[in-house]
Amino acid sequence: MKEARKSRRRIFRRSAMILNIDKTILGPCSMLDVSATGAKIKLQMEDQVPDEFILLLSKGGKVSRRCKVSRKEGAIIAVQFVFKSSKPDM
Repeated sequence: MKEARKSRRRIFRRSAMILNIDKTILGPCSMLDVSATGAKIKLQMEDQVPDEFILLLSKGGKVSRRCKVSRKEGAIIAVQFVFKSSKPDM
């Protein structure tokens, strides 16, 4: 597979939660790696993931990223973070 990343990713094993844009819970997932602009995620409910969603990274909800799916390979998806401004806040 050709490398399409714009920024370097680092291994980042962490449990996370996927929410709909309206913030209803879709289910848990595992982050596999992360960069300033996106991440690779392993899904537990691959049939239910919309093209855009919120990735909740903290239990209290203080850390989250809006994501857009860029590639799907079974239960593994690559996402791009959607930012309101032109620069990531990471």
